[in-house]
Amino acid sequence: MIELIDVTAGYGKTDVIKNINVTFKKNKITSIIGPNGCGKTTLLKTMSRLINPVSGSVLFEGKGIEQFSPKQLAQKIAMLPQIRNAANVNVYNLIMHGRFPYSGFSRKPSEKDKQIVNMAMELTKTYDLKEKNILQISGGERQRVYIAMSIAQDTDVILLDEPTTHLDIYHQMEIIDLIKKLNENGKTIIMVMHDISQAMMNSDLVCVMNNGNVLCCCEPDCVYEKKYIEEAFKINCRQNIINSDIFYSFSK
Repeated sequence: MIELIDVTAGYGKTDVIKNINVTFKKNKITSIIGPNGCGKTTLLKTMSRLINPVSGSVLFEGKGIEQFSPKQLAQKIAMLPQIRNAANVNVYNLIMHGRFPYSGFSRKPSEKDKQIVNMAMELTKTYDLKEKNILQISGGERQRVYIAMSIAQDTDVILLDEPTTHLDIYHQMEIIDLIKKLNENGKTIIMVMHDISQAMMNSDLVCVMNNGNVLCCCEPDCVYEKKYIEEAFKINCRQNIINSDIFYSFSK
């Protein structure tokens, strides 16, 4: 669905990802993991055209993303960055912002826009928050609101940069369950994950990065068996099976 061919990209004169060749499959949850500074966020930004590659090609369903207008691309790929400017706006209006790629010159919401926003709020359990200021709700609630905005954008692909970081375990599980529900509803999810175990247990595919390169993009069992985690993180990874459930533990 999204394919990177010999892609090198970065900031200024510094290349962060180098000669990347990887394909992200449709209707799958793919987690990108790797040590700090290895290029995970840069990879997401390149896929969403927030930054342009120095060389190589990024294809969406076989077509170069540079061939899409910004509005067209925003109707196909939603990007939720980890770092966002705090908006002094209520929850409903922030979620409605996801409909901007479809709005006309007046930017007056249509009935369809309102229906989709209401659906996004119901799915993320944010409807009761709609009149609240985004700055006055909890971190877990805020993350669900931003995901609702991405859902309202009504794209086939949702890119998430560390969606569970800085949340307690309850809200982490809440966000993971929401991501799985989105995938069940036909969304392709590509997300950077800080927690290796969460990525391994909740993803169809895991993309392991190190030093600006992709080591693999395959099923979690393959990642474990071929010791890609050991190669990238310089740690030991152990797979544990308890009552048919698979867990992972790590040690130096």
